[in-house]
Order: sequence, then C-alpha cells, then structure tokens
Amino acid sequence: MTDYPDSASNILAQIGPEINNASESVKRYYQLLRIEADDKANKMNVSPDSIKDLVYYFKEDGDKAMFPKACYYAGRVYSDLNNAPLALSYFQEALKAMDERDINDQHLKSVIYSQMGYLYLFQYIYDEAERCFRASYNIGVVIKDTASIFWGLRDIGATYLWQEKYNESLSYFLKADNVATMTNKHELIAQIQKDIANVYNNLHDYNHAKEYMQEPMRYINLLDSNSVLRLMSEIYYNVNKVDSFLNTVKVLEQIGDVFSKERVYDRLTSYHLEQGELSKARACFDLFKLYNDSANALTKTDELQKVHSLYNIKKEEAKIAKLEKHNLIRGFLLLVLFLALLALATYIYSYRRRTLERFKRFRILQREIQRNNQYVVKADNSSRELNRNDIKSSHIYNVVSEKVASQLVLNNSEWQEIEILINDYYPDFKTRLLDLYDFSVHQYHLCLLIKMELSPSSIGILTAHTNSSITHTRKRLYKKCFGQDGTGEQWDAFIRSL
Repeated sequence: MTDYPDSASNILAQIGPEINNASESVKRYYQLLRIEADDKANKMNVSPDSIKDLVYYFKEDGDKAMFPKACYYAGRVYSDLNNAPLALSYFQEALKAMDERDINDQHLKSVIYSQMGYLYLFQYIYDEAERCFRASYNIGVVIKDTASIFWGLRDIGATYLWQEKYNESLSYFLKADNVATMTNKHELIAQIQKDIANVYNNLHDYNHAKEYMQEPMRYINLLDSNSVLRLMSEIYYNVNKVDSFLNTVKVLEQIGDVFSKERVYDRLTSYHLEQGELSKARACFDLFKLYNDSANALTKTDELQKVHSLYNIKKEEAKIAKLEKHNLIRGFLLLVLFLALLALATYIYSYRRRTLERFKRFRILQREIQRNNQYVVKADNSSRELNRNDIKSSHIYNVVSEKVASQLVLNNSEWQEIEILINDYYPDFKTRLLDLYDFSVHQYHLCLLIKMELSPSSIGILTAHTNSSITHTRKRLYKKCFGQDGTGEQWDAFIRSL
C-alpha cells in the first residue's frame, strides 16, 4: 500500500459493494483500510462524524489493536481541517493507547510523533517540535526505516531553520541529503536539496544555493512549484541575474499562491526602487500589502500552546487523584487540595470562557477563508474539466484527430478555428503566453496543440516536424521562459496549467 497507494485505493474502492453484506467488524476494518489508502494517495476525504464513529467503534467494540491507528487518522482528519488542538489530542490518545495496551507498532508511533512535530512547529513551539521529530527519527533508526530517518533529519533541520539557526539546520539537511541519495528517489533528493539551497540563500552563499537548485528545478513537477520558483527568484535576485529574476516573477504573478505573491511583490518593490521607478515601486508595494494581509489572515493562533498547558494540568490532576485513591494525602492536605482545586476550577472556567470566545471568532474567520478557498478550487477544477470535455467533443478536435490518423498537416483555417476554440475556453491564453516570450507562429501553434492535450508525435504530424524537433522546441521554450534547463514534459505541464 505504501509503494502503490493509488492502486490500493482503487482496488479497495472496487470491492466496496461486496463489503456491504459483510459483518460489522469486516466493514469497520475495510473502512479503516480505505482511509489509510486514501491518505497515502493524498486524496483523503473523511467527515469528522465518520472518523469519530470509527474511533468509538474500535475503542468500545472492535479490535482494540486497531484503536491507535483509528486515533491517528482522526488526528490526520482534524489536521487537514486546521483544527490543531483536536488533532493533537487524538495523536496523544493514540500514543497513550499503544503504551497501555502494549501495542508494538513502531512505524505508526514514528509517524505519529512526526505529525505532532508539525503541529508544534506550525505554532512556533520549537522545543516540543524538535522533541517529537527526534523521537520519530530515533524510532526510524531502531527499526531501520529509511523514510523515518530521512524525514526525522529533515524536520529537525527545518525546526532550526524556522529559528534562523542556519548552520545547525544545514548540518541536518546535509545528513538527510546523504540518506535521500542512497534511496535514489528523485522526490526526496529534490525536496532536501531545495531546503539546502534555502539555507545557503539565507547564509548569502548564493553560488551553493544555485548549485543545489538544479535538482528541484529539474523535478519541479514532483514538488510544490510555488516554493521552488519563489526560492529560485530570490537566488536570481541576489546574484543580480535580472532577466532570469523577472522571467520567474512573471510566472509567479500568474500561478503563484498568496505567500509567493507576497514575496514576489516585496522583491519587485525593492527592484523598482533601485531602478528609480517610483510609480512601479508604489504599485508593487500596494500589491505586497494586499497579499501580506491575506497571508496574515491565514496564520494560525497560539491555541495549541494553550491546549498543551491544559493537558499538563490534567496530568497533574490525575496524579493527585491517584494519591487520593491510595490515601497518601493527609487530612489537612486534602483540605488545602480542595481549596486549590476550587480556585483552579474557577480560574479554568474563566480562562476557558475567554479562550472559547477568542477561538470562536478565529474559527468564524477560518471557516470563511476555507469556504472561499474551497469554492475557488472546486470552481476552477470543474471549469477546467468541462473545458477539456467540450474541446474534445468539438468539431475541430474531430478534424484534428482525422488529420493525425491520415498523416496530414493542418491548414490556415483550421489553425484559426483551433485558436478561437482555445481562447474561448481559456480567456487571455494567447495574451498570457506572449507576455512571457515573443513566440513564433510555429511555437504558438505547438502551444495550442499542447493545450488540446495532444501527444508530441501527433503534434509533429500536424505541424510537419519530427518528434525530436518538437521535443527540442519544448525544451528551448522552457529555458527561454524560466532561464533554466527543463524537459519537454515540464513545458507541457506549464502550458496546461494556464
């Protein structure tokens, strides 16, 4: 399941109807397997009510050995919902159950510590984050799990990076790079070398930074393209490669997320000020403020630290209760304890009421942001899918398919019809392309056919070019627009994202 998550998820989905007549225990185990497979395939979509029901079942009625795993996925669900306090409580419950029931699933324990580390890190609780990441790493060493070792080293380095302790961070990143190199997994190598480049950039060692960005740029399709291009633009800016910087910025202005655009317009403001272009600097600064406000609105609160403090209080109360049970506290201490607990209860009641009000206000804003983001993503995905279906059912698409089958090139009227079709469904497609580079007619035609999702061999037939010529043109266009060597597939992915 770990190596082929998509296949596992699809197979489990196919046998779903056969499970309907199975026993309750089989249904519940199947439900947990589905969640695990979907999570590994990055397409988990589980409602809070559904996961809470599953946790309750394995706690009360089902196989108790499955209870920690159910708690872990409950934590994952609430992490995805940005409910860090509840996610943390489920992770802690999973660890507690594993210890109490002597469940020796070291891999699961390593993953739980890793997830807890991220929650603490995102709340700037660095000591706890490092403690959790080290626990995950140490377990990985014991069970010889390369993935846990790699991510443990990488995440400890990230904790130091967030604290601007660059030399300590670099030390752990380089160790993680050695582990990734031994695995020969391009995604891990590209990820950690991007992190190393980021550290070198902060240390003003721009030559090393640029050197370590080769793999991330080569395998940008395996990473978060926003963060890769954002860092690449920073390095270009710092080494004074103005043309490459501006080309990368153009791409980020079109496809970048809120945080990328915030950084881009900050850099553009500085650039235009250095050039004496005050009006452009002012315009960029206004955009920077706009995206800076949006980025700040997405920042999480310090609720996790408060929950952590309350958790420690509960542990102390449990110790006191145990001492009471064994009659180890004398009469006058019981009276003192009663008064202390009464004062504590009064304080907690007042504290929780104030905290709840603040948290409610935060959740209202957070839900509004989530609804808006979900609406935009769903609308964009639906629109793109409809566009693709409409294009493939259009008259000109059928003409193109017949031309490919007959080994014929397209004529001028057919090119015009293709251009009209693409720009109807993707407004400003041509304008956005020409903003990046002065395309020749052949290059523009190639981009139109890529947008129609035709293969390189089909494009070669329709334009009377060889496959090698088409491949060369795609690579050259990528380098012209991004200032960096790339593959034809990377250029195709970029065109289809417009």
